[in-house]
Amino acid sequence: MKQTTKDMPHNGSLLEKYIAEQHTVKAGLARAMGITPSGVNVYFTRKSLQMGIWWRASLALRHNFISELGEALNIDYETQTEAKLRKEIALLQTELDELKVKLSVYESIMKK
Repeated sequence: MKQTTKDMPHNGSLLEKYIAEQHTVKAGLARAMGITPSGVNVYFTRKSLQMGIWWRASLALRHNFISELGEALNIDYETQTEAKLRKEIALLQTELDELKVKLSVYESIMKK
């Protein structure tokens, strides 16, 4: 079936793909998650995984799967960190603009 924006990504495939790309040993992931290696294989077959599984997998692999799934929704969302950085950028841009004006004034004074 062709995936549309309304279709949920196959969770197990997402996990399996990440593990393959990172050359992660399934046994190590299983140990970190407190399950058997065959349990990891079962996850690969599941279209949907519970939040607790994603949480443990994210911590074990140091990868934010929850955020990755959220991005697949194609719904704008700004994290608290992004909002803070956006405000900081705006303040820095204001400061930069003020410094450009001051520099322009100093340059015009120096030319006289």
